[in-house]
Amino acid sequence: MLNSLRKNIKYIEEVSIIRALLCLAILPLTIVLLNIDIFRNKYIETIVVYLIMITYSFVIGRKDLLLKPTGTVKTNVKIVFYIVAASAVLKWLGASAIRSNNPQHLSGVVYTGKQYLQLNSLLPLIGLAEEFLCVLTFIGLYSLLTKGRLRKFVFSLIMTSMIFGFLHAFQSPLTAVLAIGLGHIPFIFATFYYRSILPAVIAHMVWDGMNFFGHYNQNMYFMFYSVLIIVYLVYLFIPEKRQSQFN
Repeated sequence: MLNSLRKNIKYIEEVSIIRALLCLAILPLTIVLLNIDIFRNKYIETIVVYLIMITYSFVIGRKDLLLKPTGTVKTNVKIVFYIVAASAVLKWLGASAIRSNNPQHLSGVVYTGKQYLQLNSLLPLIGLAEEFLCVLTFIGLYSLLTKGRLRKFVFSLIMTSMIFGFLHAFQSPLTAVLAIGLGHIPFIFATFYYRSILPAVIAHMVWDGMNFFGHYNQNMYFMFYSVLIIVYLVYLFIPEKRQSQFN
């Protein structure tokens, strides 16, 4: 695994100091956007904030955003599942470390039908904007560090994850920082290990979608995702040749 990791991170290129700083500039930009009121309508404001983040990422990141897909559809489905599963375990460990079953203080929150639909309509923007932010932050840190690709990779991975968790403190309690930070490590790791941001974006949408559904209809939550996991496991056993017949 370690040798495979060393091999897979060789392609990560360092950018110039100026570009590294521009990559990291998405952090203060995001903090400012999260703390100013642009519109009275919070839904419209959220859309604008995420569009600004995505636009900035494209302008600064260009080819660094790793937008090309990796492998087959089945491979990507597996990666998404691994990301979500690993994230769930790490978030649980983070919550356990601070002895809290409700680090974001969202227990008991119930969304109305309108809120649920609005939040789900934001999923693509949330997934893209937040994963772009993580990629730019990682690249900025990685490029400014010295000594050893593996050490730089590990440090940048952990720091980016913790920064991502910290950014949620502007909208959630500080108790959420560790749980969210640890939980996002698999997303960033998968992006650079598999050289594609797409599985992380999809996994991000799946994770947030699961949470939104849980706050909308908790009674159906466990049943729905139990069925989804069973369908996923069945899908894994469909041979590639038979699978192609369904396409």
